[in-house]
Amino acid sequence: MARDRVGRLRIAAAEILRKRFPEWDVRPEDISPATGRYRSDWRMDTYRWELFTRTFDGMPVVCGSWDTLTRFVALAKKNGCGIQDGVIYAKGTK
Repeated sequence: MARDRVGRLRIAAAEILRKRFPEWDVRPEDISPATGRYRSDWRMDTYRWELFTRTFDGMPVVCGSWDTLTRFVALAKKNGCGIQDGVIYAKGTK
């Protein structure tokens, strides 16, 4: 199943998020990309990917992004990223 496979984008996104949020224990497998119709139909009102992780103290962290993982990684590598109201965004998209 593709969702279980950890590819280069999830690894890169986890690295970006770990650097930006050092208090979070972000691992590539904590990132869940949208699948099926949610992935292919841009009109669906859902996050393109979600993060289900924890802080190093054990507190859960759940957030998501409207950008595709590809777009997030490309922009966040250049411009950094942020979070607002539980939504992760690459700077330059907001």
